[in-house]
Amino acid sequence: MAVESGKTTREVSSKPCALCPKCLNSGKTLAAFLRDQLENHPSMTLKELQNWLENEQNISISISAIDKFIRHKLGYRYKKTLVASEQQRKDVAMAREQWQAWQKTEAGLFG
Repeated sequence: MAVESGKTTREVSSKPCALCPKCLNSGKTLAAFLRDQLENHPSMTLKELQNWLENEQNISISISAIDKFIRHKLGYRYKKTLVASEQQRKDVAMAREQWQAWQKTEAGLFG
């Protein structure tokens, strides 16, 4: 199907929506699909989510629209944790202890 937009004409895909309940026969909403995707891939970036929507679900959407949707409709927040998870690694914990010990000895020299 051709659609006129201003001075240009472009082809529009007639593929069925990959996420509408009518097409899926599952009654699952876009919000449910996004929530499942984010729960299964918690470290997924907005860009990766945008690529997934475009490639797997045939939905073209801006990163800012995705961001607004997952924050306002799904209730996600971007908060840092109080303690960095790296501190739980043995090598980082050891380096931290050494640094703290070094600080105490250096503070004694200059304090």
